[in-house]
Amino acid sequence: MSMDRKLFAKVIFGLVVTIIVILIVVMLVIPALFPKADPRFEGIPDLDYYVTDEVYVLLDYEYDAIEGNCYYVDEQTGCEMAVLIVNDTGDRDINDFALAYVPVERDSARRERTTACWWCWF
Repeated sequence: MSMDRKLFAKVIFGLVVTIIVILIVVMLVIPALFPKADPRFEGIPDLDYYVTDEVYVLLDYEYDAIEGNCYYVDEQTGCEMAVLIVNDTGDRDINDFALAYVPVERDSARRERTTACWWCWF
């Protein structure tokens, strides 16, 4: 009977340790995979593809022409660009809109090679 108790205690201890390890991994991995959204960019719309027309001012042929140009530049040069049309930037700086879509580069060498150019018309 004492062997059964020792075996039972070992199994329970193993389960407790396993559960604690799983909880620690989940608490560390999940936040790293899904970081919190930057509050500076709340309310800025998501991009649909190359062209996002939030106020529907582009005609179909204009939309297609702009999207075709963006696709061509991406295909030929590897530089991605997008067009976002909003009615008003509100109290936000136009750079907030630009920075909301620039990926965060953790590699400093790559960050130095990453450039962005933003064209804004009002």
